[in-house]
Amino acid sequence: MFSIHIVFAFLPCFQYITPLHQHLYTGPNVKRQHVLIIAISTAFLQCAKEARPPGGPVDKTPPFVVETVPENGAVNVDSGVEVDVLFSEGIKNTTVRDALFITPFQGDNAVIRIRGRKIAVRFLEPLKDDRTYVITFGTGVSDYRSNKMDSSYTLAFSTGPVLDNGEIKGRVTGLEKARGVDVWAYQFAENDPDPRSEPPDYIVQCAEDGSFSFSHISPGTYRLFAVKDAAMDRLYQPGEDEAGVCFKDAVVKRDMIRPPHNFFMQMTREDTAGPRLVRASAVTQNRVALQFDEGVPADRLGASIYNKYTIDDTLDIHHFWQNNPRVVFAETGYQKPDTYAVEIHTLEDKAGNAIDTAAAYAVFKGSTTADTVQPKLLAAEPGPGTRDVSIEQTVAFSFSEPVDTAGADTAFFLRDTLGTSVPFIVYKVSLCSLQVKPTVPLTKETVYIAGIQGRLLPDLYGNTPADTSIMFTTINTDTLGSIAGTVVDPDTGAEGGVFVDARLLGEGMQKYVTRPDSAGNFIFNNVLPGMYLLSVFRDRDSSGSYSFGKVFPYVPAERFAAHPDTIVVKSRWTNDGNVLKLPSGRKTL
Repeated sequence: MFSIHIVFAFLPCFQYITPLHQHLYTGPNVKRQHVLIIAISTAFLQCAKEARPPGGPVDKTPPFVVETVPENGAVNVDSGVEVDVLFSEGIKNTTVRDALFITPFQGDNAVIRIRGRKIAVRFLEPLKDDRTYVITFGTGVSDYRSNKMDSSYTLAFSTGPVLDNGEIKGRVTGLEKARGVDVWAYQFAENDPDPRSEPPDYIVQCAEDGSFSFSHISPGTYRLFAVKDAAMDRLYQPGEDEAGVCFKDAVVKRDMIRPPHNFFMQMTREDTAGPRLVRASAVTQNRVALQFDEGVPADRLGASIYNKYTIDDTLDIHHFWQNNPRVVFAETGYQKPDTYAVEIHTLEDKAGNAIDTAAAYAVFKGSTTADTVQPKLLAAEPGPGTRDVSIEQTVAFSFSEPVDTAGADTAFFLRDTLGTSVPFIVYKVSLCSLQVKPTVPLTKETVYIAGIQGRLLPDLYGNTPADTSIMFTTINTDTLGSIAGTVVDPDTGAEGGVFVDARLLGEGMQKYVTRPDSAGNFIFNNVLPGMYLLSVFRDRDSSGSYSFGKVFPYVPAERFAAHPDTIVVKSRWTNDGNVLKLPSGRKTL
C-alpha cells in the first residue's frame, strides 16, 4: 500500500520521463534499465525543483541586500574588480535591467548576470583610477513573489583613496504610487543639461512615500528631474513621459555638514504641441464659432475675419468669449451670405505653445439668421439637491452665451424656505458666468433656494432665459473641524502670493484653499472630518495656480512644500500647530 501511495504522489513528475528517455537512448550499447533509472531520477529532481512547499504564510517580505563584494564604501579598489551583490532571496531576472544603474554610466562596458540570489557585474574594460563608482538597485527590483524593494540600495566604492560622500535628498509628491519613479541628477557647470538627448549622471528610484536619496556623489552643481521613463531608455520624451522639475539646482560640496535636502517635485505631462484651428462656422448673423483641437484661452486670441473674394470687406470682431475650452465664439458685425475666411494671428494655449501656423486658417459660409434663441443655464454650483453644503458657499451660474449683467443685482435671489432673504454681492467671472456670494454665513442644516428672474438677465440680442431655481441644504457645522498652522519662508522679500492647500483623502479628494495672513498664519474653518494632505506654494508668476516648470528649455518650478504627515480632522476640534516650511530658493546653501 505504501508503494502505491508513492507512485501516485509522483505521478505528476512522469511527464518528464518519456522525452528524456527518448533523448538518452541513442544506441544499442546503452542498457534500457539504466536509462530508465536515470530518467526517473531526473524527473523526480525536476519535480522537486519546481514544486512549492505546501502551506505556510504568503511571502510578503521585500528583498534586501545582504552582502557585497567589494564592501560598500571600500576605497583603493582594483580597477579590474568584479562586483558581486548577494540578496536575501532569489531575484526575478526581468526586474533588474530597468532598475540597476551604474554611475559613471558604463554603456556597453558592463555585463550583468543574475543567478538566484546573486547579481554579478563584470566590466569589459578596467575602471578609471581615482574615481568613485556607484551601483544603485532601484525599487523596481523584486523577488519571485513580486515583492519590490522598500527603497533604493546604493553600493559605492572608489578606485582611489577617497570616496565621494555627497548627498541630495528630497521627495516626489502627489503620486498614488511613487515607488519605481526615477529621479535623475545631471552635473553641470555652464550649459543647461538636455534630458531629451543626454542620459543622467546619477539615477535613483523613489520609495513608496516618494522620498529619494542620492549618496556618494561628487562635488558640483546638479539639476534634478523626476521622470516616469516610459521607454526606459534614460532619455526624456516630451509629451510622453511624465516629469517633475525642481525649484532650484542642488549644490554639493565635499564634507558638507548639512547636505542638500527638501528638494520637492510634482509631476505632470508636458504639453508640447501648439493648438490647431479645426473649423469655423457661422452660428448666427453676428456670431462665428472657432473650434480648436485643444483647450485655449479666449483672452490670448487675435484674429481677423474677412470676405474671401471681396477686397477690404472685413467683419468687425467686437469680442471673443467661450463656454467650452475648445470653442471660442466671435461676436461680429452683420455677415453676408458669402464665403468668409478666418486667420488666427496670435494664440497660445495654457502651456504657452503658439498656434501651429499651418493650421491657423479656415473658411465658412456667412449667415443672415438673427439670434432668437434664449440663453440657457448650463450649470449651477452647488448642483440641485446637493446636501452638506458649506455655510460659506458661493453660488455660481454658467450660461450658454453672454448675458447683460446690468440688472444682475436684482435678477438673482437667495433665500431659505421660510422666505428669509440672504444679502449677497454678484461677481462677474466671465461674459457667461456669474457668482452670488453671501455677505453673511448661511445657517447650518437649512434648505436654501437660489435662482434667477430671466426677464432681468437678457443676452446681447434681448433674448431672456427662463426663470430657474435650485435648492440645496447646508451642512451641520457641529460635525466639522478646523486646520490651523503657520507658513515659514526663509526667503524674505520673495515675490508672489502664498497658497495653502488641504486635500481630503478618499473618493473625490475634496480640496480647500486659503491664503495665510501677513504673519504666515492660516486656518481652514468648517472642513469635513478625515485625513488631509497639507501643502503650500509660492505663486511666483501670480497665475493663481501652481506652475510645474519646464524640463528644456529649463524653467524652474515654483517653490512648494508638503507636510510630511497626514493631518487628522475631528468634529468640533481644531488641528493646530501645523508648520509648512517653504524651501529656500537661493542658489547657494
